[in-house]
Amino acid sequence: MWHLKEKNNKELDDYADLFLNGIKKRINTKRSDPTYKEWCDYLLPVISNDVYDETIIKEILVAKPALLFKLNDIHLNNLLRKQQCINNPHGYLFTYSERQLRHHLKARAKKVKNRTSREVSLVERYERLFAFLLAVFDYNLVKGNIAYEIAKMKDVNTCTYCNRQYTFTIGRENSGGKTVSKTKPQFDHWFAHMQYPLLSLSFYNLIPSCGVCNSSVKGSSHYSLKTHVHPYLTTSADPAFKFTPALVYDDKTNDVRWSVLMKCKPHSKEYRTIQDLSLDVIYDRHGELEVKDIMDFAHKNNATYLRELFNKLCLDFDGAYSQAEVYRMLFGVEYDIDKTLNRPFSKLKRDILEGEGIKI
Repeated sequence: MWHLKEKNNKELDDYADLFLNGIKKRINTKRSDPTYKEWCDYLLPVISNDVYDETIIKEILVAKPALLFKLNDIHLNNLLRKQQCINNPHGYLFTYSERQLRHHLKARAKKVKNRTSREVSLVERYERLFAFLLAVFDYNLVKGNIAYEIAKMKDVNTCTYCNRQYTFTIGRENSGGKTVSKTKPQFDHWFAHMQYPLLSLSFYNLIPSCGVCNSSVKGSSHYSLKTHVHPYLTTSADPAFKFTPALVYDDKTNDVRWSVLMKCKPHSKEYRTIQDLSLDVIYDRHGELEVKDIMDFAHKNNATYLRELFNKLCLDFDGAYSQAEVYRMLFGVEYDIDKTLNRPFSKLKRDILEGEGIKI
């Protein structure tokens, strides 16, 4: 969980091609309006009739997370410099920053009548530009065949955030001969698209996830590269925390039950990510399901016996299966860390089994 592999240049070029025509069409529609012309000319300069400089658009679509964040800062500052001054006595015209974005979000959450004049100026400064960017980098482009192609590129079987649910990508040919998705993961905007509209369609900002994590838990929460784990920036498929089984007292039933703890360094990116995705609370509910079964199995069959059984199966199969394959068949879990997202609960079960001394 929390780990996705970067794509090569060819794959990223193919991804950009999915959106270029749709974005260009939306920019050129806006270009005829004098209100938006300067913004359109900046994002998509005209070289000659029907020939455009697509450099900025392509870079936004395929830039890696750290660069993507910098590009957002650079381009929003440049776009704001082209914005006409509207009721702006507080010096907000020419700059964009994360700090001012947070102030904007707080001001926007207030009723109009309760905003100070400074907050009114700040909201007006952002609203028109954000509405323009949301219309240009329109997430509604992610549908049908395009959604299916993106899901195939991501190639993830379970939710990146929780590793609890399958998120298969299955397509079927429609009456027009195009393959469209019948089931696929949802795509979470790691940088929330209402706060970072310029990044709405960026490859490295779309994280394949389940509906619970995307809509119910994370939603539009503000995530930062300094405080949260970005799946495309991790160096290992095994995140820096461990699942540990625990017996806890249940006040409601006055009984002891199995739970699971997610142990990591306090106040680390992993800790903040776990808390903000409510993974500790969610996984606690699996205590009497997956955790109890594993612990009962481990206690009834000690590690020495299980090790002997594992070795015997490897010999019986006589090289027909790898050790990782035998482990998967015996325990129903991926042992290969790089395949954690192939099956639900792979991280949970592997950590607990290893804690009980059951390793390859």
